[in-house]
Amino acid sequence: MRIGARIKNLRSSQRITLKELAKRADLSISFVSQVEREKTSPSLDSLSKIGSALGVSLAHLFSQRQIKEIIFIKKKKKKMPFYFSVFNEALGIKMKPLILDLKEKDVIFEGKGRGEEFGYVIKGEIELETKGEKVILNEGDSVYLINPLRHKLENLSNKNSVVIWVMTGK
Repeated sequence: MRIGARIKNLRSSQRITLKELAKRADLSISFVSQVEREKTSPSLDSLSKIGSALGVSLAHLFSQRQIKEIIFIKKKKKKMPFYFSVFNEALGIKMKPLILDLKEKDVIFEGKGRGEEFGYVIKGEIELETKGEKVILNEGDSVYLINPLRHKLENLSNKNSVVIWVMTGK
């Protein structure tokens, strides 16, 4: 998508008139209209003003990928395996949120040694083992790991335990 079309899409999605955008950017209405219609090549200064008026960075205007700031995920109706990713990795999201549904004595091994990980126990009792140390996490407990090495999560409960686990990579 060309930059003029991106600007027009952003303006339209925010329900801002051409006149209002021009006023916010301190540019003429005709100039902004020409930019949107690809009839003129704006300077970086003009693009920066337009981006600021739309609440986006200059880099966002040039981005090849359109990044959504809010993504909604609907719950799937079918039964999931013991864990499932909340987001599709094709979306380009840096976080990888998982919901772990661990049955009695289920064990998961994770860790790449880079990035960050966060876990929150919604239900049950989990044992986290990392770097030779074991910690018991109960409902409402959370853990944050920086550059986690290989670690193990084990369900200690005789019922299912549910954990939200979020990972990032560097």
